Amino acid sequence: MRRRVGFFLAFALLALLVFLLSCLEPVRVLEGVLHDHHLRWSRQGTRDPRIAVIGIDPASLEALGPFPWPRSVHARLLRVLQRHRAEAVFFDLVFDSVGAGGMEDDLEFARALRDFGKGVLASSVSEQDARENRVAPLLPSLEGTARIGVINRKRDPDGVVRWGILGVAALQPPAPSAALQMLRIHSGDPPLLFQPDQVAVGELRIPTSGTEPFEVPIRFRASPPPLSYIRVLREEVGEEELRGRLVLVGAHGTGTEVDTFATPLGLSPGVEIHAALLDTLLSGEFMRRASPGWDFLVVLLACLGTGALVVRARGVSFGALAAGGILVFLFLGQGALFRLGWWIGILGGVLGVVLAFGLAWLLRSVGLRNLMGQFVAPGQVSEMLRSDQAMSLGGNQEEATVFFTDIRGYTTLSESRNPLEVLEILNQYHGRVGQVYERRGGTIMTYQGDAQIVLFRHQGRDPAQVVIRAVQAGLEMQQAVEELRERWELGPEERFEVGVGICTGQVLLATVGAESHKQYTVLGETVRRASEVQGLSATLESPVLLDRVSRELAGAALRVEATDPVLLKGEAEPVILYRALGTSEPG
Repeated sequence: MRRRVGFFLAFALLALLVFLLSCLEPVRVLEGVLHDHHLRWSRQGTRDPRIAVIGIDPASLEALGPFPWPRSVHARLLRVLQRHRAEAVFFDLVFDSVGAGGMEDDLEFARALRDFGKGVLASSVSEQDARENRVAPLLPSLEGTARIGVINRKRDPDGVVRWGILGVAALQPPAPSAALQMLRIHSGDPPLLFQPDQVAVGELRIPTSGTEPFEVPIRFRASPPPLSYIRVLREEVGEEELRGRLVLVGAHGTGTEVDTFATPLGLSPGVEIHAALLDTLLSGEFMRRASPGWDFLVVLLACLGTGALVVRARGVSFGALAAGGILVFLFLGQGALFRLGWWIGILGGVLGVVLAFGLAWLLRSVGLRNLMGQFVAPGQVSEMLRSDQAMSLGGNQEEATVFFTDIRGYTTLSESRNPLEVLEILNQYHGRVGQVYERRGGTIMTYQGDAQIVLFRHQGRDPAQVVIRAVQAGLEMQQAVEELRERWELGPEERFEVGVGICTGQVLLATVGAESHKQYTVLGETVRRASEVQGLSATLESPVLLDRVSRELAGAALRVEATDPVLLKGEAEPVILYRALGTSEPG
């Protein structure tokens, strides 16, 4: 129970750290990019046909001259729209000073706005305006001729417009946006109520979920080409393209307008962004940005899930596969929720999976090393941790030098001492010679009471050097045994000698045993032969014996003495073995 609580606290703390990192600007920028990908992938259809954009385009500038034009031109446009029974019109233009045509020209525009009756003029709210609780003032002659719609925009840290502002919260009461004013006109001018988590337009409830009040994600969709201002003015556009339409007028495609912004679909004139926000409001399908609490929950579950799966995985490949599965689930889940109208950040979860994988593997490795290191050599622990192929698929065959040892005189020793004393002697012996093996590159694979199976793996190394190091280990361990005999003060009748058999060939590294208890060890004919060779070391009066393959691999660097031919158990023909006398390699 304590271990489980510790596990939970460790990964919960990691989740908290990852969540704080996910709030940093670079991660928020990447979240925005991911949002844009889902938007482009999932969007369907085109903008609401009730919306019409009239663009002040290059053809209009060529026909009417440089902008700004006399406002009587806009008055003529309003009369055309009135004759063609457009429902409402928004000018994405700022009228805060006397126009190029003078005061009389402005008054003509004001009369046309009053006659049309359903116009919206653009304004904005600066910091100074907010302190004075007002929108930027219009030209006095235009006051009261149309509704005022603010055109303040919000850009994310990467400069992309993804959110629409429905109202400026800095003012009391909040100043509604141009798109919201157009929606009110279309809806029959119902009451407007700004609330902390939504904006109510009559019966319609618009959920808001941005970092600032009254923000809503814009659902950008493909839009048809704009109507050319000059073509509408000359009534070259059919009445059906204007009748009942919510018309937005603004600069479009001139290449010089400053009112151009980056959006998830690319660069877009400001008037198109207002049209996209109005399209979102008309659709009634609102995207909701999940609260930070949901983002943290994603991170927490990602960390805990990855940690639990990786710690229990049978190897690094299975652990990586489990972590990869969680990553796929995060991306697919985010896409599915996006299509349902919810946006939940997952990059914190992605970062959590990566870091939790590392932490879980570290805990797994440390835990296994601490536990298994009490029973097997450190080199074997490392091999078991990384070799999920050997542990999962039944074995891994390779070339290696097998070093088999056995204590001669162990039976007499165990009869003359009590079991605890014998155990202490064995532990000291295994510990001392284990240091020798590790220094020479060997790994203890199995303890069989007083016997040992030690593996010197080739693994791309020079086989001659591997054999030489194995022989050096055998000779050095003889010196170590002599030192231990003196320390233990063994009597003349208490023999404690160690025989070593060294053979080289193919071995099988694998786990063996029942499902409930397995052992990682080395198997094969080479192991059997090493045991047989070791068994002859006493008869042949040689502490360290090698087979012919090992002798030939080591070459002239090894000083040996050949034995008379001997018959190994299980073999039909006698073989010559070799007594190891020393090496020419530095020890």
